[in-house]
Amino acid sequence: MENQAKYKKFIERINSNWANFTEKRKSLLIQQERFGKVPEKITENIIFHLFTEVLDWNIKDINYQIDYADIEITKLGIKRILIETKRPGGIIWDQFKIEKHINQALRYAYAQKVSVIGISDGEKLYILNVKGGLIEPRIFISLDTETPNEDLYYISVNGIDKKKNIDIDLKNNQKESLIKDTEKVINNELLNTQYNLPARCFAYIGNPNKPTTWKLPYLLEDGSVNIKRLPGAVQCVVTNFRGLQVKTIPEKDIPSVLLKLGKAAKSVGKLDPENPKMANCYKQLYNAVVQLGYLKYEENSNIS
Repeated sequence: MENQAKYKKFIERINSNWANFTEKRKSLLIQQERFGKVPEKITENIIFHLFTEVLDWNIKDINYQIDYADIEITKLGIKRILIETKRPGGIIWDQFKIEKHINQALRYAYAQKVSVIGISDGEKLYILNVKGGLIEPRIFISLDTETPNEDLYYISVNGIDKKKNIDIDLKNNQKESLIKDTEKVINNELLNTQYNLPARCFAYIGNPNKPTTWKLPYLLEDGSVNIKRLPGAVQCVVTNFRGLQVKTIPEKDIPSVLLKLGKAAKSVGKLDPENPKMANCYKQLYNAVVQLGYLKYEENSNIS
């Protein structure tokens, strides 16, 4: 009952304060209308007003540029949320494009032992849970709306410790060309020198700051599935479900790895239970993701 009362009070708070936040956000973005662009600092200011005026964090809980992290939200000196900010409109909200920003935040969070990370460009806010080198979406909200999203509760003082995760399917847009340079770090992404690939191309990321701990490359740099490497990555896991073929990947992380590989295989038509010619490794992968509850059983859908 106490928790329900706190939640109700929180919803009343964000509804009361949202209009004022919206006006401040618009005022901060006027420079964009005048000159066509605004600096990253504007996004930091928007996040500051969101957390201290709409949400219930104290001004002293907001910290800037802590060990390279743009913003860190603390309570009693304990780091609770780490947020990587980009200039307003500076993030293309495409599943592949945002991973470079997520991995940047993940690297900082892993080093600082922070369990919740986020990215924002002042237009949207994406918050994720961190479990070792793995992540799961927590909330995804637009900041440009007339009414607040009640999921904001899960990044409030009382809600941050509540269990929350969501399914999110951001549109993949691989038509836009990547901006590349010749540095070892591309767009703030470390590279695994063996494969010359960033962390987002691997099914398992042990330590975001140590490329040697990234295992099972299965994507190309542009985010498309590497058809040549995918079968090998799948086989490394499903030939022994308990992970004997991938000893460096903890057993508790195998389900998340299987889910990544399963989504990739499905996207290129390799995970089709109606296809009698489906390769054995994909049959095993299909059965594994069904067992884990990632796919629902349908009549005659299980593959022996």
